[in-house]
Amino acid sequence: MESKRILVAEDSSVIINLTKNVLAFEKYHITAVKNGAQVLKKLENEDFDLILMDINMPVMDGISCTQEIRKMPQAEKSQIPIVAITGNYKNYTLDDFKAAASMTTSKSHLIMTCFSLQ
Repeated sequence: MESKRILVAEDSSVIINLTKNVLAFEKYHITAVKNGAQVLKKLENEDFDLILMDINMPVMDGISCTQEIRKMPQAEKSQIPIVAITGNYKNYTLDDFKAAASMTTSKSHLIMTCFSLQ
């Protein structure tokens, strides 16, 4: 069985290493980048099953990056499940998170994708 591919977008090396260690233990293939612009660059050439997206990153933040991903014309890119992670959630409103999370996929597709990562 092929390992699921997870893209971790996080500017903290400590959090990247912790996340890699936890997910590698579960046999996931992890790719890490430090900002939203790097996420978009990776998505040009690679496919992922899930993105763990920090909200506060330099160059391009996670909300802006998520919005750009959702605009992509290829469904396999625009519908990738994205999990927001942040240590500073108070910098954003609930409406900010809802706007970033809007997507064109169904809830059942999202649930099936999450279960397929197990």
